[in-house]
Amino acid sequence: MPRSPSFQRPDHTFIPHTRFVGREDILAYFQTLLTEPQTRQERRILNIYGIGGQGKTALSQQFMNHLHQTRIEQGKHLTFATLSFETESYRRDASLALLALRHQLRRQGIIFPAFDTAFGRYFSLSQQGRDLETAHPELFRKPSEGWGDAESIGNDILGIVDAVKDIGVSGIPGAGLITKYLSKYSIKLRDWWQKRGRTILADLDSLEPYQISEKLPMFFASDVYEWLNEADHPERRVTLVLDTYEALWRERATKVGEMAITVDAWVMQLVNDCVGAYVVILGREPLHWVEQEASWAEEIKPWALDELSMEAAEQLLREVPIVEAEIRAAMLASSERVAFYLKLHIERYAQLKNQGKAITVEEFKEPQAQIIARFTDHMEAGLRQALKVVSCPRFVTDTLFLDLAERFLGGRAAVSFRELRQYSFWEVAEAVDGIPRYRLHNVMREQLQALLQQGEAVLLQEVHAFLFEYYDGVFERIEALEQQVLDEAGLTSKYFNYAKFQAFAQPIEGVLQELYERLDDALVEGLYHLEQLEKRRLAGWLGKRHISHYHYQSAQYSLLQSLYEHVLQITQQAVGENTDEAALCLNNLAALYKAQGAYESALPLYERALVIREQVLGAHHPDTAASLNNLAGLYQSQGAYESALPLYERALVIREQVLGAHHPDTAASLNNLAQLYQSQGAYASALPLYERALAILTRVGGEQHPHTQIVKKNYERLKTLIQENGLSSS
Repeated sequence: MPRSPSFQRPDHTFIPHTRFVGREDILAYFQTLLTEPQTRQERRILNIYGIGGQGKTALSQQFMNHLHQTRIEQGKHLTFATLSFETESYRRDASLALLALRHQLRRQGIIFPAFDTAFGRYFSLSQQGRDLETAHPELFRKPSEGWGDAESIGNDILGIVDAVKDIGVSGIPGAGLITKYLSKYSIKLRDWWQKRGRTILADLDSLEPYQISEKLPMFFASDVYEWLNEADHPERRVTLVLDTYEALWRERATKVGEMAITVDAWVMQLVNDCVGAYVVILGREPLHWVEQEASWAEEIKPWALDELSMEAAEQLLREVPIVEAEIRAAMLASSERVAFYLKLHIERYAQLKNQGKAITVEEFKEPQAQIIARFTDHMEAGLRQALKVVSCPRFVTDTLFLDLAERFLGGRAAVSFRELRQYSFWEVAEAVDGIPRYRLHNVMREQLQALLQQGEAVLLQEVHAFLFEYYDGVFERIEALEQQVLDEAGLTSKYFNYAKFQAFAQPIEGVLQELYERLDDALVEGLYHLEQLEKRRLAGWLGKRHISHYHYQSAQYSLLQSLYEHVLQITQQAVGENTDEAALCLNNLAALYKAQGAYESALPLYERALVIREQVLGAHHPDTAASLNNLAGLYQSQGAYESALPLYERALVIREQVLGAHHPDTAASLNNLAQLYQSQGAYASALPLYERALAILTRVGGEQHPHTQIVKKNYERLKTLIQENGLSSS
């Protein structure tokens, strides 16, 4: 008898057939939205909500399919973009979420002169040292490389982006960029600048990074509004579909309180400013915006997504086909007609059929809460264990799966990740640098984690510990490699001779760059897994890791701010509000605000950290001195010298008494106090403090140490200032 090729399924294999059913009413309403006339001063928001497993993500995909088909049939006046907040980077950084929407709409013909210019300015300030084109190549993509049916004006705005590239990231002058290069571009773009751009971008050059970040939704919306309201195009439509809205709060300790309310403030601003656009928001809960502003009730159409109707669920099962009426009835009853659980029943039915096992009604009678446990019971033992293990990370790559298999599954070849991914509860989360990431459906992951917590808590902790070390190891490898380069170059720090560091790092540049590109994931995922293990360590680990490398000294404000706010909430709840750990969170979050120029936000945090440390550690503890020093530095940045002086003086006294007169921290206090005196014109008081600080640091760290070099430059500048102005230093 001839053998079949191995790539062909046996003839008896049961392949279940499923299709999207049971949401005809909401699909019809959505289609109506796209055909009804809408004024350019009207907002229309469709808010679809329901418990996990009801099929919201599948519904959003149906919306996108309809939008694609309608655009093909009716032309390019219909534009649309979608975003899932399952993607980690979108929920932690609004600028990246807006950029993703921008790219989709740009390919369909909308240009973004205001947003692109503002984003370029924001990037140059918040990520100094990074190349804009390398980080965001799509901003530089020509129409022939994928803009599709973009209008001709797209070529003109690309000139602005090229101009940004030509002058270098660090030289982006914001609004001044358009006026400088405007003569090179089209009449249409110059007309935009005269009518709207001049006003919209008027203050861009004077804004701090955090202020630009807060305004990015407005810049984005202004470009969309401009496209919608262009003369002779009343038929134009823009539709935004935002899925898995509840994920915005996933890293938050609570959904109540001031910090939690502000999580989606940028989305609310975007929707408010995108007048004339349609917005669909899908999540587990209804939008809370009406609680903040009652007028939203007139513009938001809430739509509760309940279980499938009996007719739709029955139709789904019949088309599989599941021919046994009593088994269909059992599935409908136990799943409560929730789409996710119905699909699990269907897959278990196929499992049993293909294994040649008897299929009985009893197999499908368990209550909804036990369906996942019963489903995994029927899996092969290796696959079942693998599924438990991969429920711990928030996403899985092929490489990470192999490492997990090596540690927990008996070897890299023990289980096939491809075989594990055959089930419907897997989603392709995103691709980063061409590497796909896979994620379990939230309901599946949540219940598997609960099962592990109940029956295999030790395994759960071991996997989280492994994953924490996995991500923390990225930092360890970078530090080891960089130290190797520093030793070979004879440097104590790369920051004061970066050109020499780069020259010596060239042989391992590829390895280092690959690790640098993993730093965001390492910080975010390392923090997540540490949170599952020991919440008390979060503040210390985040503080250590975020400042331990040049990449993070480039001030990735949005990422760090969201992480610190999360850690502060967790620490206050799990460890206590009046603890040293909480004070450390407050201090580091304040430092981040200060770095962005948000002094008013930083001040109460520095003050609270000082109060806690005085109460918990005592008035003469080195950490109390650090808080005094930081608060004084903030006052100095604001020009409040009289408020800064007694704090600097107290910090110096504590450090001299507790750490000693020759400690590096004492030298830091001497330098800071000297700078304050210099700012006040008290040169005679400043000079001896610089001299003392320089002597200490030279003795402790040597003349070439970075801190020694900083104080030396401060000292020499003051001496030069005194000499040039004929002033006395005594």
